[in-house]
Amino acid sequence: MHRLKVMEQLGMDDDHSFGGWLIEDLKEHYKNLKEQRHHSELYSDRAELNNMMLIVLSEIQSRERNS
Repeated sequence: MHRLKVMEQLGMDDDHSFGGWLIEDLKEHYKNLKEQRHHSELYSDRAELNNMMLIVLSEIQSRERNS
């Protein structure tokens, strides 16, 4: 899994901009990333998914703190 390909599939750019996403969508996205990580065979793929999950989780937590 290549980072650019994954980011294109997820509709993300390099800035990881989630400004237009609803919190419910972010939670669903996090869940999907977790499932992808579970099925990923390569360590590098799992590491990349972990990084993406951290970014999404950070956004979710930030929004929950501010609501």
